[in-house]
Amino acid sequence: MSNAESAAEQITEPNAEPAAGTHAELTAEAPAPLGQIAAPLEVEIDALHNHELLHSISLAISQAATFEAALAQVLHLVCSRTDWAFGEVWLPCPQPLHLYHSRIWYAIRPELRVFGQLSESCTFQMGEGLPGRVWQNRQPEWMPDVSAQHPTRFQRSEAALQSGLRAGLGVPIQIGEDVLAVVVFFMDRVCLQKSSQVALVSAIAAQLGGILRLKQAEAALVESQGRLQRLIDALPGIVFRCSPEPGWPMVYLSNGCWAMTGYTSEALSTAGRHVTYNDITYPEDLPQVLSTIDRAIAQRQPYVVEYRITSRSGQEKWLWEKGTGVFNGQGELLGIEGFITDITERKATERTLKAREAFLQLILNSIPQQIFWKDRNSVYLGCNQAFAEVMGLPSPEAVVGKNDHNFMTLDADEADYF
Repeated sequence: MSNAESAAEQITEPNAEPAAGTHAELTAEAPAPLGQIAAPLEVEIDALHNHELLHSISLAISQAATFEAALAQVLHLVCSRTDWAFGEVWLPCPQPLHLYHSRIWYAIRPELRVFGQLSESCTFQMGEGLPGRVWQNRQPEWMPDVSAQHPTRFQRSEAALQSGLRAGLGVPIQIGEDVLAVVVFFMDRVCLQKSSQVALVSAIAAQLGGILRLKQAEAALVESQGRLQRLIDALPGIVFRCSPEPGWPMVYLSNGCWAMTGYTSEALSTAGRHVTYNDITYPEDLPQVLSTIDRAIAQRQPYVVEYRITSRSGQEKWLWEKGTGVFNGQGELLGIEGFITDITERKATERTLKAREAFLQLILNSIPQQIFWKDRNSVYLGCNQAFAEVMGLPSPEAVVGKNDHNFMTLDADEADYF
């Protein structure tokens, strides 16, 4: 008697009790062939494996610091956990329009590195080679044996043959119609198209699209912030930000703070600091500075103010500050942002010029003759004391900006003459 028949007799035996948890109406059918049981089991195992791989890839991408690091992690995970032996990434360049090698690739065996190094110098036009066709068509493409292809369809066929690479699959990474990259994987054996592999890599590419766009945006933001910070640090002054708290305490000062004040940015803008920016401002100037800022912010206008500070070395410095309030969409004040520059030399020049003007005025005032000077429109720019007395002015400075018709001591004819 065969095993199947024995099994049938055991199942249909009248006095047999049905097994716990089974249907009471068991039939005498023979067990399914082993192949029929193994096929769905294999599919289920593959599905579980692919799900775990996708989860691992998602986790690795989210933790990657950069766009390039995320791509490298994907290649490593796919090649190390599937039948693919080699993976590479191609990126589009807008000017001139072509695909270039990202220099991101992964080889499961050391001998495949030669193929990766050779590929780094390759470029593809749209529609050229496997990467170029995937880029153009925005669709996956499978090649059962790249080494057997004519060079017009796969330019690296000779290198693939020597490296032992055979089946190839290219898949676009895209958002909508925008292709962000093309990933290409190779097996080390000839293989007809496997829908499960295409579906897996396509799912990975779909997952990559949104995340890589975010990574690219993050990288662009970091680069933009870096350029802005370098520009700020190169300015001959301090870019600053104040909080809206009383006294407008500094919360950010650019690196120019050190050269100007002798203090680090952190020393004057860190919570719990022993010295604040207001502390190094001259006590005689601080009330005027604060009141100027208060009025400007109340009117939602920018402000300009000049004041003195005492540097860490004890040096007096004149500073020029311009700032403006920063408000949110609800009109709430978030703080003040602005720029501070050192005008100490300008102030010294102004003092020197004023001293020279005072000395020259002293000499002119000692001359008994009446002396004055005008611009081309006959508007007075200055005079000496003798002329001021004749014109009935309290001082030579009072003549500035006047013309002869402003003086009661001159009739119309005299005014026209002068």
